[in-house]
Amino acid sequence: MTREKLRKIAYALIFFIQVSLIGAVFYLEQLTKKSAGVMHHIYYRKAQYEQTVFSSGNMHIHRAALLVLAGYFAFSAIRSVKKEKSKFWKVQNLLGLVISGFALAITYLFTGKIAYHYFIVVFEIVLAMQFLIVTIGDSKHL
Repeated sequence: MTREKLRKIAYALIFFIQVSLIGAVFYLEQLTKKSAGVMHHIYYRKAQYEQTVFSSGNMHIHRAALLVLAGYFAFSAIRSVKKEKSKFWKVQNLLGLVISGFALAITYLFTGKIAYHYFIVVFEIVLAMQFLIVTIGDSKHL
């Protein structure tokens, strides 16, 4: 296999993982309404997360980091248009911008969801994957 073919397979695999993670967290939210054991576990972990990683002070840090990443993706998208990069890189940058927008929206709008903290974790993981794709792609084409 050529290097380009391996790269395309890797991007497709990363995309599949991202979509699977997002689908899994929505399915987890549905399971909390059907299974008492899942709901009990989610409530227990929610209490733990709210006291540690997702305390109100730490949520401000999460939101600030998401804003910085959104700015990075916006800057990178503008730069990819100006440098006339391929459509793939333009889409990757815009996808990163959209994902960071969703992640920011989740921190404000999904607070009523039982699996709220899992939504945040999953979207931050997906955003980190997208950040790696864009960063590695930008460094390759400089």
